Amino acid sequence: MCFVFGFKNKTNYNKFNCSLNDFDPVPGGLTVREVLTMFQELNRVANIVGFELTEVNPSQGQEWAVPHTQEICRRIIACVFGSC
Repeated sequence: MCFVFGFKNKTNYNKFNCSLNDFDPVPGGLTVREVLTMFQELNRVANIVGFELTEVNPSQGQEWAVPHTQEICRRIIACVFGSC
């Protein structure tokens, strides 16, 4: 379970490690839907001034997965800045 804390009058910089070269769920990890919901809520309650999406390498893993990885990253960044 994720808890999001923040205040609109405080600035918030986020860094998210996103290892998407394997689509097998990680035990105890977050689903894409949970990540999108988490950042949507963070955007609602906090003043996000920056965001870093790390460990994204679409060229790793299966070739068929590259467009899927790119789309997930695009959706995460959109949610961070309020366009879920």
